[in-house]
Amino acid sequence: MSTPSSASYLSPPSSESSLSCDNLVKLLSGHTEPISALRWSPDDRHLATASDDNTLRVWTREGICVSTLTGHTKNACACEWHPDCQRLVSASWDKSLRLWNLNGTCLAVLAGHTDAVLSCAFSPDGETILSSAADHTCRIWSLEGDCRRVLEGHSGSVRRICVSPTGNRVVTASYDHTLKVWTLDGELVATLRGHTDWVKCCAFSPDGTRFVSGSKDRTCIVWDSETLEQLFTLAHQQNQVSSLHAPERPEFFLG
Repeated sequence: MSTPSSASYLSPPSSESSLSCDNLVKLLSGHTEPISALRWSPDDRHLATASDDNTLRVWTREGICVSTLTGHTKNACACEWHPDCQRLVSASWDKSLRLWNLNGTCLAVLAGHTDAVLSCAFSPDGETILSSAADHTCRIWSLEGDCRRVLEGHSGSVRRICVSPTGNRVVTASYDHTLKVWTLDGELVATLRGHTDWVKCCAFSPDGTRFVSGSKDRTCIVWDSETLEQLFTLAHQQNQVSSLHAPERPEFFLG
């Protein structure tokens, strides 16, 4: 079985049954503390892992670690791939982001947040980096590390920031129980209310027509990206919703 400081990936199950260790393809070992984020590159050739050991690692599909990214001084808690699949950005509790290449070279340090950086994202064209943090703000950055704009308005930690596939919408999820919708230039479009506790995650559908938010209140809300209306609510039975993923199909995975 995998340990908290190991990463593993599973082959698709052969039936409708749930995934199990029988589907284990490869166990990736190397991190010395729990792993907080996993991201496949857009071309599916590499897997990036971010860990509480302050490092990130880049792995091949065969499970070979091709680079260890060192430089953060506290937990690396999030990472995202650039559309070119040759670079990735990481977010850390050390209040910074770092832009890396596949060889593990740090290309830029993005400093300016005053508390832990909790999530990061690239614009679809790869020209902009976005971040959200425990300092209640989000920031828009150039690839060189210059802060172009600070997004203010939330009254709690901003746990997640996501960008629509078309780049015309940015959504932020906050512990103040709300989501906010922005333009890619940082203009506030709307504040969305519907959750009764921390909003911990959000994700767009692949076509960008909808997005979904997940909360500590054990629900997910699906929203229309254009009208910003609530379409429906999904209940998660017993547990808070901490993560969401939208595959290339009309459905969402939540956990």
